[in-house]
Amino acid sequence: WSGTLSGGTIAGIDSRTGRASQIIRPVGVPARSYGFTIDPQDRLWVGAQASGVNRYNPYQDGDGNRIQDPLAGGGEWRNASCGGIRCYLRGGGADAEGRMWFSNNYGGLLSYRAETLELLGNYVGIQGSVMGAGADSSGFIWGVSGTGYVGRVTPGRMDAFDRVTVGSGPYTYSDFTGFNMRTASAGAGQYKLPINGCENGPTNWLSVAITGLVPPRTAISVVARVAETAEALGEGEGDSAGPFSLTPDDDPFPVEFEGLPEHRFMMLSFGLLGHQEATPLLRSFNVEFQCRR
Repeated sequence: WSGTLSGGTIAGIDSRTGRASQIIRPVGVPARSYGFTIDPQDRLWVGAQASGVNRYNPYQDGDGNRIQDPLAGGGEWRNASCGGIRCYLRGGGADAEGRMWFSNNYGGLLSYRAETLELLGNYVGIQGSVMGAGADSSGFIWGVSGTGYVGRVTPGRMDAFDRVTVGSGPYTYSDFTGFNMRTASAGAGQYKLPINGCENGPTNWLSVAITGLVPPRTAISVVARVAETAEALGEGEGDSAGPFSLTPDDDPFPVEFEGLPEHRFMMLSFGLLGHQEATPLLRSFNVEFQCRR
């Protein structure tokens, strides 16, 4: 999904097929826009300049009916004003508590309830021309000020501000932390790493160990696959061991490889399973092997 500057319009592209929507134009809300973001319910939010925020639901119309094709338009538009506060809202982001945060060009952040669009608060201590807002994994909210610093606020505490000088003219239109991707997605990911064994002679693969941070209801898994050539490994061929999983209740590492052929090339595949409130963190890994002569 993509927003536009000033006109308030939205466009979407199906990333699986490349099919694009028509331009989706605001209905019943001010046709103004600056920043763009998404909430955990897949609703699209636009910083509507002096008109507050616009929210568009591409999956449901104004009568609550489900829309089968979100790229077809016809979704529900809603607006929330700035509640009498002098404002020019730009970029925004969601947090894990059901709130949306938008930067105010007049020096601060405005907070809204994502479900009801209720204005929750006006955090003015950042000062300067604030252009983007986002939540970090600890629940703090950050705003980027074009006057040369970023500011951090604590939700629920209007007097809790911290500012850090970062240099001349920082700029952003939307959420910049990556936190929105976590709150608006399934929380699962994969990381692959090739490892080369012995150049001369067979490679005796011995064991693998990983360490990481695994909050409740999260896990990190690892699968090891070996093949005779790097090309075969890249094509998904070869023999594998695992998955072996690190969870809040179980740490089996290091685990020994049993029965893996003594091929030179290995692919480690790490699976990271999280949810909307927490994600795991892979800190380190170690693979042991011996070279046979």
